[in-house]
Amino acid sequence: MIDLESALKGAYPKFFASYPRFFTGAFVSLFKKLFYQDRLNEFIAKNSHLEGVSFANAVLEHFNFRYHVDNEGLQNIPESGKVVFISNHPLGALDSLSLISLIGSVRPDVKILANELLFKIEPLKNTLLPIDNVTNKSAKESVKLIMQSLKNEEAIIIFPAGEVSRIRPSGIKDVKWKEGFLRFAKKAQAPILPLYIHGRNSWLFYAISMIYKPLAALLLAYEMFNKRDKSIRIKVGEMIPYENLILPEIKAKNELNLLKKHLYAIGKGKKGVFNTQKCLIRAQDRLEVEKELHRSLRLGKTRDSKSIYLADCKSETPLLREIGRLRELSFRKVGEGTGKRLDIDSFDFHYRHLVLWDEKEREIVGAYRVGESDYLKTLPQRERFYTETLFDYQEGSGYLFDQSIELGRSFVQPKFWGTRALDYLWFGIGAYLREYPNTRYLFGPVSLSASYPRVAREMIIFFYKRYFGCPRGLVLSKNRYLLTRQEESEYEAMFSGGSYEEDFKILKENLSHFNLSIPTLYKQYSELCEEGGVKFFDFGVDPDFENCIDGFIVIEVSKIKESKKKRYIYGESAPEEAKA
Repeated sequence: MIDLESALKGAYPKFFASYPRFFTGAFVSLFKKLFYQDRLNEFIAKNSHLEGVSFANAVLEHFNFRYHVDNEGLQNIPESGKVVFISNHPLGALDSLSLISLIGSVRPDVKILANELLFKIEPLKNTLLPIDNVTNKSAKESVKLIMQSLKNEEAIIIFPAGEVSRIRPSGIKDVKWKEGFLRFAKKAQAPILPLYIHGRNSWLFYAISMIYKPLAALLLAYEMFNKRDKSIRIKVGEMIPYENLILPEIKAKNELNLLKKHLYAIGKGKKGVFNTQKCLIRAQDRLEVEKELHRSLRLGKTRDSKSIYLADCKSETPLLREIGRLRELSFRKVGEGTGKRLDIDSFDFHYRHLVLWDEKEREIVGAYRVGESDYLKTLPQRERFYTETLFDYQEGSGYLFDQSIELGRSFVQPKFWGTRALDYLWFGIGAYLREYPNTRYLFGPVSLSASYPRVAREMIIFFYKRYFGCPRGLVLSKNRYLLTRQEESEYEAMFSGGSYEEDFKILKENLSHFNLSIPTLYKQYSELCEEGGVKFFDFGVDPDFENCIDGFIVIEVSKIKESKKKRYIYGESAPEEAKA
């Protein structure tokens, strides 16, 4: 229950010590009435069986108070994963409850930072993270709870101003923002999602706040009661990835101002300051995805209940939408991705999809996209090979299009990282080669995240061009990544081991200084064949994929090592039902 007298004495001990009891008593009685303490406590008692989002909805219903959000905004709320929502704070109580209701309709795990007074409302306790905005005391325990919530992949709502908006010559605006939320987001590597609330309090509130701000805070219950039958509009922006918040050349104060400018621009329907990502689509119905896979060609089954399917998706089916969702999710985790709600393009409709399906969990573990060259050659030019959007095929490269497959868009969803999932996808490729034994080449782009520091990217490119490069220039990137002569000389001196094995050790050691390792696919592809069986033709930047580096790789199937053939193609170590 709310005990205003105790809250006031705790917040303003000097006031109560400096004035006689009859004066402070009259002061408390006045604010109990303005605060509607008895009516609030009566409502809390009547609805004590409710908790969190349900209680917030009950309050909004009691006041017949509504919030409006458009469908696009609703789709911008991620259904899972850590995220920090930030918002302006025009009202005080009802905007907080509206955000709990809105975000909670998608994210039952939502938490909101609230002051000690709100924390006294028992039904809201499991939704609140306590923070003292009245006395502005630092609370280590509060910080610990916030970081724990983000570690648990939960959603938290923060009002950066820490108090209700005030009237200014330029309109009703937040007071100075505190930078705590920015530190939390960066430390937890959580995206920030801005929300703008269109609303205002009464002239009485703004008048009192100009006289003495702390007293105005005690009028917020009065403001709540005078908003019966009213509504607000909430604008939900797009997510700002935490990588886009790392601005070493800008001071924290200026970055805070940029975020505030971004939020207010969204409120006006304008483009924000920061680059954003759209929220992923909702997960597709598992039963529909499963049905679609069961109608596809099953290439094999692993010993731990994972099936390998080869599927065709001629339209945007639930299976393809789920593949697109998980692709984007997986690529974003390594600093890549399209930034769209799902990663699907026109090529998906005439390529095939190698899918690893977990029968127990009933979900996709990972997938490859497979383009069959003999079929793709029959299509109109603009619909043929995905790699033609990134690379130019030069004279003499035509042999790649005979009895070959273009591989790409491979992923294992984060939930299954650290398992044998990628290995199982290779069993799937092996099963495909067993099904189509005349396949001569595997080719496609292999990505290197732009999140790798420039030096790390250049070391990897130099190493793989040195040992697996193709000097003939048969395939060239449309946006080539070239090293300068000076850089070439520096890396020549660095990689002085004299052999692949020794230079590989040098590469690993230098990457470890950045706490990085060689990208898995680069390592796996390069170790797949005998000498000359793997070639990197060129490297280029993909601006539509978070500026990642694409290496164009070609694998000659006839030169795959015998040990790899036995493991993946002939099936001596393959999953039980993938054996020939």
